[in-house]
Amino acid sequence: MLQEFHKELNARAVAYINVDIAVQGNHTFRGFGVYSLSDLVFEASKIVDNPDPEEIADGRKTVYDTWIANQPSSRFSSRPR
Repeated sequence: MLQEFHKELNARAVAYINVDIAVQGNHTFRGFGVYSLSDLVFEASKIVDNPDPEEIADGRKTVYDTWIANQPSSRFSSRPR
């Protein structure tokens, strides 16, 4: 599908988010991309409600809360990996 719009994306796109594998497992959020977009991903995950009632009961109210609890960064104590 992407190939159909290659010229248009090349001419107009500011960012392209690939969601080929949008759901995998049930552990936590995981994202990859260029470093310059990391703040955007972190801030977005802080406003997405956690869909798991058990995690909410444990105090993890957002996707970010579970992400940082399950995958803390080894470099930055206040951010997930």
